[in-house]
Amino acid sequence: MRYLRQVAAGLDTGPLLAELAAQPALWRELTFRQAFPGSAHRDTECIFLRWCTEAVDPAAVFFSTEAVDYPALAALPAAQPLIDALLAAVDAEALGRVLLVNLQPQGEITPHIDEGAYADYYDRFHIALASEPGNAFTVGAETVHMAPGSAWWFNHKREHTVRNGSAVPRLHLIVDAVAPTYRALRNLDGGADGR
Repeated sequence: MRYLRQVAAGLDTGPLLAELAAQPALWRELTFRQAFPGSAHRDTECIFLRWCTEAVDPAAVFFSTEAVDYPALAALPAAQPLIDALLAAVDAEALGRVLLVNLQPQGEITPHIDEGAYADYYDRFHIALASEPGNAFTVGAETVHMAPGSAWWFNHKREHTVRNGSAVPRLHLIVDAVAPTYRALRNLDGGADGR
């Protein structure tokens, strides 16, 4: 596959899922990502573990490469071992933003390309926490079902979309990192921004 690569499997997602189940209010603390006009993420809920310092400033979201820990990271300590395992698996040099995303049953993340200096600087990785058959992650003409416990890189500078065709929420941990091997894969696909 050209736009999607599995980078790890067999990750233990159970502890983080248990922490999330015990703290459902975390999903409702920050809603700007799905509420932003024209957002591709309207069918989602998010928990921000690391994000930019000016959370709701569109300029910062698209252009600031700085990321800081948010209180939810301390509230969900089981996320850290998964983040660390991902960073080791991809030989990451730096950690960017980290968020949890809940895509509702029958929901969709509409087709889009990640843009701006932030997206140019980092590569994006997904760790599937809960994902039933019927979930389809599509980049270009490639589609995969990311099974629970697996981690994936994808070229976020190509048009991508996600469809949850199942009856239960799809939960992913998204980790942005500077990972030269994966930057090189993106560069092979048409330049630094992948276009």
